Order: sequence, then C-alpha cells, then structure tokens
Amino acid sequence: MSELQVGSITLEGLKYRRDIDGLRCIAVASVILFHAKFPFTSGGFVGVDIFFVISGYLITSILQNDITKERFSLWRFYDRRIRRILPAYALVAIATTVAAWLILPPNEMANYGRRLASTALFYSNYYFLSETSYFAPSSEENPLLHTWSLSVEEQFYIAWPLIMFVLAMPLFTRHRKALIITAFTLSFALASYAAIILSPAAFYASPLRAWELLLGCMLALGFVPHFKAKTNEWIAGVGLILILVPIHFYVSKVTIFPGLTALPPCLGTAMIIAAGRRAPTKVSALLSLRPIVFIGLLSYSLYLWHWPVFVFSRIYLARALTPAETSTAILAIGLISYVSWRFIEGPFRKSSSDLPAQYRSVAVAVSFLGILFLSGIVTNLNHGWPQRASSATLTAEQERALPARGPRGCIVKGPDAVFPKSHGCLLGYGTEEDASVVLVGDSHAGSYSEAINAVGNSLHFGALLWAKSSCHPNAEPLADPSWYSNRREQACRVFMKNIVHMLADKPEIKTVILAGFWSSSVDKDEDPVENLVPSDREAFNQLSTDMNRIVEALTSMGKSVILLGQTSVNPNGGGDCVIRQRFLGRDDRTICRSTRAYNQALIGPSDDVLSEIARKHPNVYFYSGMHAFCDAEYCNADFDGHIVNRDEHHLSALASRHLAKEIEVVFREAGF
Repeated sequence: MSELQVGSITLEGLKYRRDIDGLRCIAVASVILFHAKFPFTSGGFVGVDIFFVISGYLITSILQNDITKERFSLWRFYDRRIRRILPAYALVAIATTVAAWLILPPNEMANYGRRLASTALFYSNYYFLSETSYFAPSSEENPLLHTWSLSVEEQFYIAWPLIMFVLAMPLFTRHRKALIITAFTLSFALASYAAIILSPAAFYASPLRAWELLLGCMLALGFVPHFKAKTNEWIAGVGLILILVPIHFYVSKVTIFPGLTALPPCLGTAMIIAAGRRAPTKVSALLSLRPIVFIGLLSYSLYLWHWPVFVFSRIYLARALTPAETSTAILAIGLISYVSWRFIEGPFRKSSSDLPAQYRSVAVAVSFLGILFLSGIVTNLNHGWPQRASSATLTAEQERALPARGPRGCIVKGPDAVFPKSHGCLLGYGTEEDASVVLVGDSHAGSYSEAINAVGNSLHFGALLWAKSSCHPNAEPLADPSWYSNRREQACRVFMKNIVHMLADKPEIKTVILAGFWSSSVDKDEDPVENLVPSDREAFNQLSTDMNRIVEALTSMGKSVILLGQTSVNPNGGGDCVIRQRFLGRDDRTICRSTRAYNQALIGPSDDVLSEIARKHPNVYFYSGMHAFCDAEYCNADFDGHIVNRDEHHLSALASRHLAKEIEVVFREAGF
C-alpha cells in the first residue's frame, strides 16, 4: 500500500516492476469488492495480506540498497515514507472528520474522536482490538476501521529500518538470516495458534502479522534462490492460484483467519514476485497490462477512500446499499482516488536530499498528527459536541445508554465461562437466598431483565439472572469438544448443563425462565440481522430438540418453565437509527421501522417451536414478545417517543420495562 513507482524506476532508484502494481490491483480490488459485498469475493479481506508481503519486499529492498551503498539515513527514509503516506492520509482524515461532524450524533462522534486519536498515533489496530472483531457487524459503522492495516505498516516502518541497521553490523551479519527466519517462524506459529483461540488478536496485533511482512523481507534479502525460466512460469502460475482461490472461497466468520489460512495468499504473492525477479513471466505480463497497473498505482488512495464512502453512505441512508448504489459508490471512489493520486500524492512524492528539508518534512508530519490526535481527544472530552443535537436526539442517546441487561457482569462472556455468576445477580423482590425464580439464556435474557425485575417487585418474588452471551439454552454437550469450530458452542452447552445440575440442587427455585435470540439458531449469532431472513421452519428442528430436552429436564425436577419469545428486530439499526435520524432532522419513525412480515419470517418459526413445547408439557408457559411493538403492518423502532432496541435486537431498559404488564399475566397463569 505504501511504495509507489514512477516511470521505469522507483523513487529510490531500484528497478520498477509493473507486475507488483498489478498485484496491488488484485489486493485493493479484492478488499473493495469484499466490503461492497460483491459476489464471488467473500474472501477479499486477504487483499491486505497481499499488501503486507509487497510492503515487506519493497521496503527491505530499499533499505538493503541504501545500506549496501552506505547511504542509509533514517531521516531520509522517514522523509520518503512521510511524503508517500501522509498527504493522502491527511486529506482523507480531514474529509472523514467533516463527514462525521455532519452525520454522526454526539455519542458516536465522541467515539469517533477516540478512534481518530488512535489513528494519529498509528495505534488504531490495537484500539480496534479493544472494541470488537473486524468481522462483527458493528465494525461496519466504524469509518476509520481500515486504518488498522496502516497502523501495522507504520509500526513496521518505525521498527524495521532500525533492525536492518543493527543486523548489518559485523556482530550480527553472519546471524542475520537465522534471526529473521526465527522471527518469521515464531510470528507465524503464534499467529496460527492465536487464530484458533483469540482470533481478534491474531487479526489486529502487529507481532502476529509480522510474518507476512517478513516473508517479503526474506525475499528481498535473497533468502529465496533464483530458478530457471520454465520453473518460474510454474511458480508464478501456482502463486496466482494461491491468491485467487482464497479471494473466492474464504468466508469471513467461517474461515479461521489469519494464521495458517493467510499463508496461501501471502505465499502466492511472494511466488509471483520471486518468479519475476530476473525476467517477466506470463503471469507478470498479465499483471503488467495497462489498466491493471493503473488501478495498482491508485491502490493507496483507493484503499484510503473506499471504506469511509461505504460507511457514511450506509449510515446516511439507514440501510444497506442497493446494487446500483454500490456501483455508483465504487465509481465515486475511483474518481476521488484518481484526483487524490494526481493532485495530492504526486506533487508531494519527490523526496529531498537536503537534510534540513527532511527535518522540516518530519516536523510537519509530527505537527499534523499531533493536531489530529488533539482534535480526537478534545472531541471525546467534549462528548461529541452535544450542542449540535436536538433535545430529542440527546434523550434517545440517554435511553440507549441504559441497556436492559440486569446487574453489571451477570451476563458472562468468553469461551471459558461455563458457570453463571454466583452473587450479585438478583432481580425483583427480596434477597438472593429467598429467590424462587431463575432467568436463563443469552444476552436476550438480559434484555428481559427490567421486565422480570418489575414483575418480581409486583408479585413479590426474587429472580436470579444466569446468562451467557451468545448462548442459547442447550443442555447436551457436543460429542467432540476439542474441534475449534465447536469450541464456543461446546462451552455454551456445558454452561447450560451446569445450570441444569445446579437447579437440581436448588429445590427453592420453583420456576425457570428461558429466553434467547432464537432466530440466530439458524445462522451465526454475529451475522447482521438481515442475513437471517427468510427463515425455514425446518431449520428449527434442532432448536426444538434442544428446547424439549432442557424443558423435560427442568419439569422432571418439579419446576415450572416460562418460555420468552424473541422481541421484534429493526435491521437498519434500531435505537442507533432513531438517534441518527433525529440528529439529521428526519422522520425516524418511518425510516427506522421494519415490516411485520419481515419479523414474522424471522421470529415466527421459533415462536411456533416454543408455543408447541408449551402445549405439550404441563406447567410450561409461553410469551410471544414479537407483537409488543408492532402494528398491523410495521414493527416500530420507538414507542411513545422512546427507543425500542438499543441496536438491531437488544431491548432498551424502558422497552423491557414496558413489557412487564404483559409478562405479569403469564406469571399469574403460572400460579404467582
């Protein structure tokens, strides 16, 4: 993403290779098409890995050339990097901040300020690691998300020249190859392990991405021998296949990534570069075609501009883009990127051999990044400048900040959490020791917590909240707990089985409430809600089996069971949508609602399963929450001026409390 060539030579005097710009074209096109949700590019996120290998190769080639010719200078190196990277980045940062000011309400603007500060420090990869997974739906609303890879590269640019200089010293020269190969091996091994047990860290953390950059470095340092022309043709051909197959076949949130699965595109990139070192191959000729090279030349600007355009378009429209809108956005990205490349990147590209000029370049860069950092910090400290917003917007933000999730920490998280929190999770009336009810489920059990709290106080019973994030009530552990793809589900099932065992030893608990995001039993729990529809009734057979099993286990203990159905969802953002539309002065009620037919398709099958179980078993009761906020045609994102869901499907505290009267009727039917 960072080294640009002009004419037949690079800026540093090394031989220019058009096919490397062709590789950049593949990399940036795959990333953009992946983010545009284009067909056949479900693995386009590997484009960043291609960029990493290219950067490692080119930067190391430049450094090695300077060290060999005894003209290595840190000031000169940083001057070149600054001139290459900062001008276009500065323009994008300013434009993105202006768009954020105009579109984002105060709380989101404050969050944007924190993110902006992290990008100014080239630390955003670690900041985003603290927020959420790269592939989580919430990440699609972060206009600076793509800067994580720039941060990884900038950290590499800061450290690698110093390492190269040290390794060029006589004391280390003879050990250089062994040291670099060892670093590569350790990084790759740790990344492969972390991808299984801690995938967000494997994705964002620079040490776990270092092996990709080091792969290019080793190639530049001559660790890979030259081959005959015919062999190079085969190497380049296989390399291209290793790149294209992952772009087409990998699937985010399904493919374990990065780590071992990042090896094919990285190795493929290195193979194409290696095969073309002495003479062009047929693959090199293909990648050197003028249109492909042209897109490669624009790759840095394309990468910088594409993500903010997509994000702000979706936020402004409060929905996913149509194919026509996506195509228009891509054309706009191309035009903006060309202007950025032609009039921003180009004029600033040429570095100076004058040392004072290099000092000034570094000083200007540090000053600008400092201003950017302070702007972000001030924006955060000023809470996103709430004076920009109406009182209705601020009220909705306050409601969104009050989730319905029960006492803090009672919805346990993580694959190793297999027991509920033991104390401090009381809802309703009395003390924990006197509690006669337990609310069990995932975060949607937490969504009902305010309602259960109100019903408990009304009917004088206490309820314990035993919940685990992204965990439906499934009481039967899986047969193979060691296989990675089942690890989270296995922990969930053990959690629920432990709860069943705990309840067997608690005769004072007379009633168990089961609640969950039942529609996610069909697809991955982290998928955007719109991906879950339409639902096939047959797909809920497993849900029926699991729920019958746990209900039978509970009723055999003499406990009554109340099944709480899923409440309506708003796929365009729920409370977030309401807040944004109020901030923009639009009709949030019309824009943010979803159709009743949509919710019926999504929730109806699970309601059928739960109601059938209630009919089959004595002392089992069912409450359907789907209709509470719906009229004949629509399910609204607000009620009486208050938000229903904080996000797409988690209730606000006020909405949860609003359900108390209806749920109290069910409790009275159960004998309370």
